[in-house]
Amino acid sequence: ERYFKVLLKKMIPVRREIPIKKQKVIMMVGPTGVGKTTTLAKLAARYSILEYNYRIGIISLDTYRIGAVEQLYQYAKMMKLPIEDVI
Repeated sequence: ERYFKVLLKKMIPVRREIPIKKQKVIMMVGPTGVGKTTTLAKLAARYSILEYNYRIGIISLDTYRIGAVEQLYQYAKMMKLPIEDVI
């Protein structure tokens, strides 16, 4: 178990979170099915509601996957966040 923890720490870079002082833009890019939408929702919840109370907005460029925009709209609606889709 210790070996795998050390191995994972070397493979996956982890940094301490520091407070955001300026506006930040985060873009999530990757192949279909890797969890970009879910991760986006978790980060948005964390930074807007759960821990930090930052102003968050979501912009979606994903018009390829069926239901992708609707899924993000539902996440944004639940968290009361603004969302725009770009076609």
